[in-house]
Amino acid sequence: MEFILKNRKKENFTIISNTFLNDPNLSLGAVALGSKLLSKPSDWVIKPPALCKELKLGREKMARLIKELEENSYLYKSSNNTIFAKKGEQKIFYYISDCKESIEEKKSEDIAEQLNSQLPFSNDIPTTENGDTIFPTTENPLHTNKEFNKNINKQKKTKLTLHKAMDEVLDSNTKNNLLQKAPDITLEEFVSLYKKMQSEFDAGFCSNLNAGLILAASGRWNFRAKTKSTQAEKDRRVLKSRVEYYADYFKIGSCKPEEILLKFEQESIKCDPILIKEFSERLKKELGI
Repeated sequence: MEFILKNRKKENFTIISNTFLNDPNLSLGAVALGSKLLSKPSDWVIKPPALCKELKLGREKMARLIKELEENSYLYKSSNNTIFAKKGEQKIFYYISDCKESIEEKKSEDIAEQLNSQLPFSNDIPTTENGDTIFPTTENPLHTNKEFNKNINKQKKTKLTLHKAMDEVLDSNTKNNLLQKAPDITLEEFVSLYKKMQSEFDAGFCSNLNAGLILAASGRWNFRAKTKSTQAEKDRRVLKSRVEYYADYFKIGSCKPEEILLKFEQESIKCDPILIKEFSERLKKELGI
């Protein structure tokens, strides 16, 4: 006997991965929102304010669900190439997929574009006879090779590799010097190093980005600009969101408080144990345990 009655129609339907639908790290609200978005046409622009009206959700609730999808790698917020957006135009664009690999590929594409447009391409950094960079003692303004960036943007987008990333944004001397200082550097480490160095440059702590990269790769740079949040901060945001979700669920559901607490702890097992304990106590208070 069938209890799940399948739709036999062959049109006007959406195929969604069971991996996404059954992901234990996603709340029912996040799965519902994700499924709603995945049913839209591929060129449909995701606008949270409009979604709030359509789904009759508050802005805070919508923000929590979007953050939950983003933290579980099903949604990606991109502000790439929107620096010149006119007043009133959308500055952040959202991408969603039921496949985490697709989101990662989109992130890689954005990283490549950011490196193309933001990293300076300079041929005039002086070097010694053995190839080491001579670090400037006075301000050495960097410039962007527009023709180079134009040609790169015409290339077919492929999965980013370390040497491709370096070749797109560094001159050969800087690239060779960086690889000499950090021969085992990975793509992720290079991108992270650049972003941190870009923050130093933007904050005025570094007058020459290319030279700063070499110093940082050598372990001779003391970063002073703010960096991305730590894993503990990310865990704290995830746990806070789950406590709020389960507290709301308890008010409208029929599950026992102990069952909800157990579900919360099972879903949060990958987070820091100390933080799990802290937020479990918060949830207990909300559940009246």
